[in-house]
Amino acid sequence: MTPRTMTAPIALAAALALPLTAQAEVPSTVNAPYVAESAETALEPGQKVENLFSKNMTQDYVLQKLNDRVYWVEGSFYATIFYVGDGRLLFSCAPQRTSTS
Repeated sequence: MTPRTMTAPIALAAALALPLTAQAEVPSTVNAPYVAESAETALEPGQKVENLFSKNMTQDYVLQKLNDRVYWVEGSFYATIFYVGDGRLLFSCAPQRTSTS
């Protein structure tokens, strides 16, 4: 292979070799404040869960309260929202995005 075609694989290998803790949080493009995940405290409008990428890579799941009865759970970059009713659960499974190209 030519040196040009090896650049991307070498850069990818170098990035993957870094420990997850060395990767900095990407700044919010909308100046949203980052907060710790919480199953007890609801996110306020505009807030984002901090270090979500790293948490997806290192934790089994992320559980975040959205309001009194609605929660968001994400694991391995797959997420769903569920409603906790009186003795019942209602899950919302959004369809996968598909590309038209």
